[in-house]
Amino acid sequence: MSSVESIIADRTARKDMRMSGNLVMTKDEWLVRGGEYRGSVWNANENGYFTVRQCEKMGQSVSLEELDAAKDFAMIKNHGGNYIKGPDGIRHCACVPVFYRVRK
Repeated sequence: MSSVESIIADRTARKDMRMSGNLVMTKDEWLVRGGEYRGSVWNANENGYFTVRQCEKMGQSVSLEELDAAKDFAMIKNHGGNYIKGPDGIRHCACVPVFYRVRK
């Protein structure tokens, strides 16, 4: 991955995290919440699940009700250092909510 591609991937991941608000959690926190793990964001996309940012980009916005009821989540896996501190004080890959959408 070139440095430009790396910068773009990092900025995209950060935007996904910002748009997910307080739903950016570790995998364990999501599982305790009763979430369904959909793999990496890329794997989730392959199965029709998209981040808030991706849903907006597709013109299929996520409603506040959907956001509040979010159960499906995916892990942001890149090498840009997008980690969050878990309750155990250790850095973990960030997980964000994903929502099922049919691509048009």
